[in-house]
Amino acid sequence: VGTMAPADPHLETRGLGFLSATELAELLAQGTFTSVEIVTGLLKRIACIDAPTSTTALRSMLALSDDALEQAHAADARRSSGTLLSAFDGIPIVIKDNIEAVGLPSTAGATALVGRSHGDADLVQQLREAGLIILGATNLSEWANLRSPNSASGWSAVGGLTANPWATDRSAGGSSSGSGAALAAG
Repeated sequence: VGTMAPADPHLETRGLGFLSATELAELLAQGTFTSVEIVTGLLKRIACIDAPTSTTALRSMLALSDDALEQAHAADARRSSGTLLSAFDGIPIVIKDNIEAVGLPSTAGATALVGRSHGDADLVQQLREAGLIILGATNLSEWANLRSPNSASGWSAVGGLTANPWATDRSAGGSSSGSGAALAAG
């Protein structure tokens, strides 16, 4: 049996971290939250739970978008003016690091891809056009775990080993290790 993760290390944002996109959209429509408040809360949660210097150090997030708060302000302005791009305008989302997005590494966890120029994948472009906020990129097994049957699952040369939030001494495993750990940790 692995070492169990401690109680939620950021109780202030626990409720926010576990809301679905549909629930967040409803709360935005009701005026309960603004996109800026949601993004700020999630960034605080990530800093507390995910960073290598945090109490749990999940390493589920490989990178955060530098312009996430700017995107949130723009979504709030659209909401105020009644010009929403979609029902999910202003909702933050994370993508795997093997999906190209301007402002994010898009390395598939491999140092061979660090620093190369790229644009937005069609999927990311469609998300942006619908007003979703690209909050960041999740860690993943290097090359989406397509290296060798002997590869360490959940490890990438760029992001390190993603921990399982429920047993932090264990890997989250698999190609979607960062996505799964981020979701499980809220």
